[in-house]
Amino acid sequence: MPLDFIALFGLLHLIGTFAGVAYSTFAEIFYIKAASDGVVDKHERKYLRRLFRALSIATPVVVISSIALIVLEYLIPGGQQDVATAQFWAAQTLIVAIVLFGRTLEKRQTPWWVASSAMLVGWWMLLAIDLGYLASFGYTAIIMFYILLTFLAAGVIGYVRLWFWHPHMRKEGSE
Repeated sequence: MPLDFIALFGLLHLIGTFAGVAYSTFAEIFYIKAASDGVVDKHERKYLRRLFRALSIATPVVVISSIALIVLEYLIPGGQQDVATAQFWAAQTLIVAIVLFGRTLEKRQTPWWVASSAMLVGWWMLLAIDLGYLASFGYTAIIMFYILLTFLAAGVIGYVRLWFWHPHMRKEGSE
């Protein structure tokens, strides 16, 4: 019976992670597109709010399922104990980073380029861990890779934003 619950919460965690990846990726893309003309109109703002609301649902699903997995695996004597792996705790660290960056972004304590990049990369890294792509890496390597990818993503996203916004700025300057 407890193994069924572990499978259920593992599946919920994966679904929440997929949702987080999808919504954070679409939010970043649509934010760049919405702000490309220099103004985010009310329809674009409404759509972005829906995406962020969906992210606020995906995050608790991942957090609650992670806590449930921790509790269940510690309650099963002689069980698999996946919660004792470095990848599991790196995933928990990424979840905390996603939540903290989301909160600081909401309170405008962190610049958008830092928080959005950290959350986007955090969701993608969490998916990579859930799918087993980082199974051979230790905790420190995963966290260092996350930090490196966050700055790399910030640079790439910043360049893409500049590329989208540059024609608008050039058009205004020539008038």
